[in-house]
Amino acid sequence: MENCKWAVYLDEKAQLVVQRIEGEMDEEEFGTLTKEIEDCVARLRNPADLRFLVDGRCLCKTNARTRSLSIKTFRRRGVNRMAVWGCNPFIRVMIRFMSVAEGNGRIQAFTREVDARAWLAG
Repeated sequence: MENCKWAVYLDEKAQLVVQRIEGEMDEEEFGTLTKEIEDCVARLRNPADLRFLVDGRCLCKTNARTRSLSIKTFRRRGVNRMAVWGCNPFIRVMIRFMSVAEGNGRIQAFTREVDARAWLAG
């Protein structure tokens, strides 16, 4: 999708993989994003403690195949926690769906970044 943009970086101090996604992402773009995320994970002090902070202010609905792929990747990679902040009501519902699909509350949506960071640090 030509309208999708993203940024991924490692917050060295908090040891969080931080990402911002703008627009709708397809499977090919998700694969490219995953490679960038793996570069960040390789620099974590403890790669087994994988936590994500996602800026959800510009997230859009993704197609079912990409959503399924993201859940499979989340499980395979062993993500400990993912906090998405600033997303619209529709995306919050999608986050709840992912959390239920994951079955353990490791994915949460927050209104403010500070609350998301606090949950990730806890």
